[in-house]
Amino acid sequence: MPPRSGVKSRLQQHAATRIVLPSVGAEEQMRVLLISANTETISMPTLPLGFACVAAATQNAGHEVALLNLMFEGDPKVGIRTSIEDVRPEVIGISVRNIDDQNMLRPRFLLASVKEVIASCRSFSHAPIILGGAGYSIFPGSALGYLRADIGIQGEGEIVFPLLVDRIGKGGELSDLPGIHLAGQLALTDISSCLSFPRKRESTSLSTDVGPRLRGGDVRFSSYQVAVVRASRKPPLRYFEKNLDKLPLPEPNLWIPPGASKRKLWVPVQSRRGCPLDCTFCSTSAIEGRAIRRRSPTRVVNWLKQLRKTGCRNFNFVDNVFNLPPDYAKTLCRQVIQAGLGLHLWCLIYPKWIDAELVELMGRAGCRQISFGFESGSDEMLRSLNKRFDRKEVSAVSRMFAEAGIERMGFLLLGGPGETKDSVEESLSFADSLNLETLKITVGLRIYPQTPLARTAVAEGVVKAEDDLLFPQFYLQPELRDWLPERVAAYRASRPWVN
Repeated sequence: MPPRSGVKSRLQQHAATRIVLPSVGAEEQMRVLLISANTETISMPTLPLGFACVAAATQNAGHEVALLNLMFEGDPKVGIRTSIEDVRPEVIGISVRNIDDQNMLRPRFLLASVKEVIASCRSFSHAPIILGGAGYSIFPGSALGYLRADIGIQGEGEIVFPLLVDRIGKGGELSDLPGIHLAGQLALTDISSCLSFPRKRESTSLSTDVGPRLRGGDVRFSSYQVAVVRASRKPPLRYFEKNLDKLPLPEPNLWIPPGASKRKLWVPVQSRRGCPLDCTFCSTSAIEGRAIRRRSPTRVVNWLKQLRKTGCRNFNFVDNVFNLPPDYAKTLCRQVIQAGLGLHLWCLIYPKWIDAELVELMGRAGCRQISFGFESGSDEMLRSLNKRFDRKEVSAVSRMFAEAGIERMGFLLLGGPGETKDSVEESLSFADSLNLETLKITVGLRIYPQTPLARTAVAEGVVKAEDDLLFPQFYLQPELRDWLPERVAAYRASRPWVN
């Protein structure tokens, strides 16, 4: 069923935030509203690339999709109400990007605003609410419980979300879909649970035995009934597509707001997913897995050509490590150069496996800035963090980019296991020697589940094994707790390029 006739005009008036995609035809076409709940800029406004990729995949599966990006919505509740009235969604998907700001000294928990988004959706619609996104995938069970949504997808959504919507529409089981989490359950697995949505039942109460969010039968779906068998096995396997060329890339008008070029927004692009480097504190493998999976350079460049037609020229490669694999990075740069697009690129690099040829190619392709988390100037601390490089390699890589005229933003991460006053002073002195354009210093390490840092924190009594790490907890070497914040503040005070 198409939305009411008022949709088009309203969307034209609010083109920056609300877009409706025409469906491509399906037996059980569903009306889907996707909401990007992130409104935090932190370092800069972020356009929702992953959210747009899921929208494109859902449209390609034959469903009618509407998008709402709350980043540019003046009053989120008004935007939500208008979109729900226009679309009358049968499924609502909400993207959760950030859990907190990773700031130990002044932490900000960011899910409270997402909880308000979900409450607004509940007040205007009976549609089931499905969570996904990078932040959600780190904490699939606890985030689902805190936010009081119905279902969550851990991992990539381009394949699983359209299948989930399709099965909701047909009343099929969801138990064989990877990465599915249900409110009130530890996990759904392919052998230990049954979850189905019978099609088109009118105003049917939910089962009263599906956990705290749904207990009591006080929440109703106008068109669906949930039947659940409680699961208590291992978390479900996530799905990671090996060949990223099989996944759709979103059209520019789907997610890039009008006037983006005038606002000089950095448009995220992604050519690879996954990271095998296993830094002790990092949550990337929970989001994208360890294996590096890639799109063909030709497809990435053709996509950049489309994006360039919007007038935007600032593009941020959000690949975890732009320079891995090196041969792929070089091939991609050569094709960007050949396309002659006049881009300004910002890339995240790992300070190893970089040679002069790659730096030269990156500069010719339009790279204006790199970010690199060298994290420490102490070789002992680098080993503690499981970094594969040493300070000599960091210096050499930094110098190559400086000589190429490419600005460098470095990151220091201080206070981890084994940190001492001497190693801190060594890191600060080393950072000075690099003569960076920008340096960002983080005091204390955010503890993420299923990481070596989390295991260390449990072993040392910093956190308990049963602690819910959804609510920010940090590791800071105990003897540095009083001294380190003051030392970093004094260091920053005389260096305006340090944040």
